[in-house]
Amino acid sequence: MMEKWLGMPIQASTHAAQIDQMTVLVHWLMLVLFIGWGAFFIFVLFRFRRGAHPRAGPGPTSRSSAARASRAGGAPPR
Repeated sequence: MMEKWLGMPIQASTHAAQIDQMTVLVHWLMLVLFIGWGAFFIFVLFRFRRGAHPRAGPGPTSRSSAARASRAGGAPPR
């Protein structure tokens, strides 16, 4: 059945059936990989969309981050 869809020629050797079967299996594997990577791509588009992750500001946002910066030799605390 799959051989007709793929347009394979008539079998002309003793190993042709095995080769055709391997070609069909490779095509099924490629289809599964395509669907899997496509689903992963859609997941990543939704997971890391711009609206879900606001941009970072230029400075620290809490006292604890300012204290860490001062201990690391950064700006002194207020």
